[in-house]
Formats: sequence, C-alpha cells, structure tokens
Amino acid sequence: MSQQCIVEETHLRLSQDHVLAALRRNVELKRCSQTDADAIFWFYSYAKDSHMGLSDAGAILQTSPTAAWNIIMGRATEFSAAITRIKEVKSTVSGVMKCPEFHRISTWDKISEVCDYAAAARKPVFIYGNSQIGKTESLDHWKDLHATGRVNIFTMPPGPTLGDVVYTLAKMLNIPPRGHSSEIKSRVYDAIDGRTVMMFDEVHRAFKGTSPRNSIRIMEYIRSIFDNCKCGMVMSGTNIFREQLETGPMAPVLDQFRRRGIVFLSLPEVTPHADLDIIAADYGLPPLRSDPTSDAIASRMVRDSGIGQYIIYLRSARNIAAKLRQPIAWSHFVAAFDIVAKLSQQQKGLK
Repeated sequence: MSQQCIVEETHLRLSQDHVLAALRRNVELKRCSQTDADAIFWFYSYAKDSHMGLSDAGAILQTSPTAAWNIIMGRATEFSAAITRIKEVKSTVSGVMKCPEFHRISTWDKISEVCDYAAAARKPVFIYGNSQIGKTESLDHWKDLHATGRVNIFTMPPGPTLGDVVYTLAKMLNIPPRGHSSEIKSRVYDAIDGRTVMMFDEVHRAFKGTSPRNSIRIMEYIRSIFDNCKCGMVMSGTNIFREQLETGPMAPVLDQFRRRGIVFLSLPEVTPHADLDIIAADYGLPPLRSDPTSDAIASRMVRDSGIGQYIIYLRSARNIAAKLRQPIAWSHFVAAFDIVAKLSQQQKGLK
C-alpha cells in the first residue's frame, strides 16, 4: 500500500471488516496462529475504542505508523515482537478497572449469566427492565471483563430511522458510511463474525418517536445481522420493548425475531433491598434498616427514579463526609438529600 494511503488510514482509521478479513486470511495461509490473530484483533479494538490513529498505535507498539498498519493488516513479515508487546499492553490495560465503582448486585448476576449464554450459544437473548436499574452498567462491565475486542455495544439513538441505525453501527465498526446503503450493510456483516457478541442497548427507543414502518425495518435489519453473522446477540431495553415484541400491534411482524431468542430475562421493577445494602456496603455504610430515615428516603428514591439517583446521593454523602473529615455515615446521606430538597424548593419559589 502506498504511503499516501497509509496517511489517509491514519486519519480515517482501519475498517473492522478489512481487519477481520486480513487476519482471517493470515490464519488460513498459516502466516500466524489464531491466537496471534486474536491478540492483534484485540489491540486493534483497543486502539479503536481509545480513538487512536496509526501514529498512536505505532507509539504503543514501539514502532512506526506504517509498521503498525502492516501488523494490524497482516502485512508484516514477522509478528513475534509485536505479539509480545501486545500481550504487555493487554496485561496493563486489563489491570485497570474502567468502572471502579461498579456494584455487583443481583441485576449484574442475572445479566452476566444471560450474556455468557449468548456468547457460548451464539444466540439472541432479550433483557427487559425499567430504566435506571443497572442494565447498561452491567453490559459495560461484561464487556470490560471479556476483553477480546469482539464485544460491541450499540446504543440505539432516539427516534431513529433505519439510516440512523446503519450509519451509527458502521461508524462504531470504523466503516466509512459512504456509498449505497446496501454496500454499507454488507460491510457491517463482514465486520461481525460468529465469535462476536453484539449488544444492542436502549432498544425500546426503536419504538418511540419514529414510525411503525421504521421500527419494523430497524428490527428486521438487526435480525438480518444475526442471520448473516450467526453471532451472540444481546437485546436490552425497557418493558416497552417487551410489549412491542410480544403484544404490540407489530408483534406478528416481529415474531420471527422473537422466536430466534432462547433466553428472555425480565428484571424486577424495583431494585431489591438487599442490593441497596450491597451498594451501601461498597461506600462503607451499614445496612439501610439501621437508619430508618435513610431507609425511607432510599426506598422512595429507588421506587421513583431507580438506583442511579441512589448512587448519586451516596457519592454526595461521601463528599460531605470527606469535607468534614468524618467517617461516612447515613447522616451524610440525609444531609445530601436535604441540600437537594432545599435547592428544589428555592427553584420552585423563583418560578
């Protein structure tokens, strides 16, 4: 490849379908092992997710941008030094938690189990649950724990058209969204193989703020990804998604997709109290029932707004305790709640 093309790739980044095809060809020609190809693909995914260009990738591999391109695209004459360096980088990256305050509650246990199944069986699984109960955080954490570079999380845009979905998905896979839509769709298929796990989050958005025709086209396209790629697939959304699949006016049309699923996980409407205590313990607090005032506030908060708001107040409580140079206590949680309540009352008075 010419130097000019390499410079262009530095800015455009390498397309995932091209990288997969190159590595697959190298394994078939026995130019590298499948293990080495997997290591190279992990590094490519790490560089992509970190928004690197080839210059950055070359610096990490302790080589030039051109050599980095040759390694990723399988054009290098020798891979051993690069593989050694990639293993060092992966070891370092794997030791850094992306979600240092991730809480291992029952939602995580259930979602982790069905994601494991989707990956092993290469089948779609469906996850339903209210907003703010830990679905997205659990998917992100599962991806972090399975650092193969083959887990992709696609967040459905609000009120989408099929074009929005195809464009966003192509961009996520580093495929330039140029040319006819059929060509882009074909390249998306090529960028996903049977060892990939595709996660689609906030799927209920495909049924809100858009026409029924768009909703059907989007779901049929996602179904076609599974049919063409035979990959593990996780579909996660609120109960709106479940209703549309099972009983909504489009259910007969969407039934083919639903039938491809084997596991259907329905999460509790309200986070169990035991989970609130697990989160509290992560902040150094005793069980909620040890403080009736905090218990009442937290129970109402989680019922109305989910655990996201509960965690925000716990972080505020930790900050208040730190400023006062005191061990965190439930009194700091109540203080954080009172501060926000007073601010809300002041705002109402200004209207």
